[in-house]
Amino acid sequence: MGINFKGLAVSAILLFGFSSVLGAAPRLQLSTAAVGPVLVASGATGTKTVEAYNAGDGNLNLTVQSSASWLTGAIGASRPCSNGVGSCLPVNITVSAGSLASGTYSEFILLTDPNAVDSPQQISVTMTVAGLPSSVTMYAAPGTNGNNGSPASQLVYPTAAVSGAVSTQSGGNWLQFTLSGGGSFSFGTAYNIQTTPLSAMAPGTYNGSIVLSGSPNSADNKTVSVGFNVTTSPIIQLPVTPLRLTGFSGTKSTGTIQFTNLGQGSLSVTGASVAVNGGAPSSTFSAAASGSTVTVTADPGSLSPGVYSAVVTITSNAANNALVSVPVSFQVSAANTPQIQQGGVINSATYATEAVAQGGIVAIFGSQLAPAGTALSSPSVPLVTSLAGVQVLVNGVPAPLFYVSPSQINIQIPYETTGGTTATIQVVNGSYSGNIRSVQIANSLPRIMPWPTYIVPGNNGVGYAIAVNYSDGSLVLPSANQIPGFQAHPAKPGDLLVVYCLGMGQTNPAAKTGVAGAGQSAGNALVTFGGGFNGTEFYTPALFAGLSGGVGLYQLNVVVPSGTIPGLVPLQFSLNGVNSNFVYIPVSLNGQ
Repeated sequence: MGINFKGLAVSAILLFGFSSVLGAAPRLQLSTAAVGPVLVASGATGTKTVEAYNAGDGNLNLTVQSSASWLTGAIGASRPCSNGVGSCLPVNITVSAGSLASGTYSEFILLTDPNAVDSPQQISVTMTVAGLPSSVTMYAAPGTNGNNGSPASQLVYPTAAVSGAVSTQSGGNWLQFTLSGGGSFSFGTAYNIQTTPLSAMAPGTYNGSIVLSGSPNSADNKTVSVGFNVTTSPIIQLPVTPLRLTGFSGTKSTGTIQFTNLGQGSLSVTGASVAVNGGAPSSTFSAAASGSTVTVTADPGSLSPGVYSAVVTITSNAANNALVSVPVSFQVSAANTPQIQQGGVINSATYATEAVAQGGIVAIFGSQLAPAGTALSSPSVPLVTSLAGVQVLVNGVPAPLFYVSPSQINIQIPYETTGGTTATIQVVNGSYSGNIRSVQIANSLPRIMPWPTYIVPGNNGVGYAIAVNYSDGSLVLPSANQIPGFQAHPAKPGDLLVVYCLGMGQTNPAAKTGVAGAGQSAGNALVTFGGGFNGTEFYTPALFAGLSGGVGLYQLNVVVPSGTIPGLVPLQFSLNGVNSNFVYIPVSLNGQ
C-alpha cells in the first residue's frame, strides 16, 4: 500500500539540505586525524607520528603544512605500516613549547596530494605545555545581595603530581587549589587555581599563595603568588578555539572574534593588531575592533594555495587588559577550483558522514562548488545533471542534481552505483575540476528523516520523525511544536502513520535514477516502537516500505501498536536485516 501525503513539502527539505570502484588513483587515508594532547615542558619539544597510507592505486606524493609556528610536520620514508598491513608514509609531527605559557593549544597539519582521492586532509594537533608560573593574577566581579560572586579559574600544568598548601593574607578563605576533574593524576593533567569573591569582600586587591611540594621535579616545588582583583570593571574572556578562515586566491575572507564580559559594566575592545607568522606578507591580515567584537580580514592576494597563520592582539577597557591574543589560520585554495571539504560528503537524512545507499540523497559541502551567487534547484523531474555549468561526477558519471550553490550541492547517488564499494565524488564547475572525495555505497542504509532542530528542537540530541497521521493529515509532533500551515499533535495507538525516509535502496519494480517513483516496494520492514528508557518494545510489520512519489524519497506506513507506552517514543525499523537510525514520535492515549 502506497500513501503519498500531498501537502507535506518534503522535497524542499531535500533540495535545501536540511539545507563503481575507485579508478587508478591513489586515495589518502590516515591512521588517525587527531593527535594529542602532546605533553611537553616549557621550552621543550615533543614528537608524534601519524601514518598516511594509500587505499587506492599509484603512489602518494604528499606535502605538509602547519597552521601555527609551534607546530611542524615532515613526511618520512615509506615503511611497513605499524598494523603490519601494507606500506605507510610516516607523518612526523613536532610541537615546540618555546616561550609559550603553560596551557593547552590546538592547531592542525594539512596534508595535500593534488592527484589523490580524499585530499587534502587535516590532522588536528593538541599540545599541553607543562610548567608552573611564579605568580598569577585573577579577576572577578563582587558578589551581590549578600551572595558570593562567580569564581574565577585558571589551569596550571605541573610536570608531576603535587600537593598544594593554600594561604591568604587578606580577605578570608577565597583561594582553592584542586586537581582539575578529580581522579588520579597523570602527567600533564591540569590543576585548577580558583578564586571566589566572598560576600563580604569589597572591590579591591587581595593576596594569597600556594606552596607546592611532592613532585620529583624540583621546578614544580615552588610557591605561586596569587593576586585576586575583585572589580566592578569589565573582565574580558578569550574564545576557547582559534579563528579559522578559508578562502581562495583573489577573494578576501572575513571572520569575527567574539569576547565575553565576565565582569560588570560594558566591555569595549579598543584596538586590534595582527602579527603574521611568516610565509605571507604583513598585508595578508588586518583586524578592526568594534564593541566586544573584532573582525579579521584575510586577503590572499597572490598567495599560493596553502595554510597561513597570524596572531591578533587585543586591547580593551577590561580590568584584565594585559594584551591578549588569539591565533588565526587561513587556508587558501586555488581560484575557481571546487573544493569539497574534509568530511563534506553527508548523508542528507541524518547529516552524518557515513555510507549512503544506492539512490540515496547526499549533501556536499565545500567552496567554489558553483559560480558566485548561484542558488538553483532542478527545474523539473527527471532531475537534470547540469545546473549553471556545474556537474557532480559519481565514479565519473554525472549525477542528478537537486540543488546547486557555491557552498552546498545536493545530489542523488545513482542506483547503478554498485553497493559494497567505495565511490568517488567530484564537482566540476565550468572548466574547473575539483578535488575528489570518497563515500562508501551500501545496497540499503535506511534512515528515518528527522526534523531539523532549527525547525523542531530535538530531545537530548535526537530529532522527531518527519511523520504524518493519515487520518487527518496532521504532523506527528508535540502539540507545542506547531509549524505554520500544518496541524500538529501526538499520535495514539491505532493511528496509521506515514513516516518519511531515505536510503532504502533499489525497489521492485526497479526505480530509475533521477526519476520520481511511487508505490515500488523496497522490501519487508519491521518497526520498533519504544524500548530503552521508554519501557517495553513493541514490534509490528510495516504495511508498506518503498518509494513515496519523489526522487529518492521513501515512506514507511505503519500502525501505532496498542499498548505503546505514551510519551516520547523511540521509533526505529529494520529493512531486509539492516537497522535504521532511531528518532522520536510523541504518543498519547487520546492523540492530544
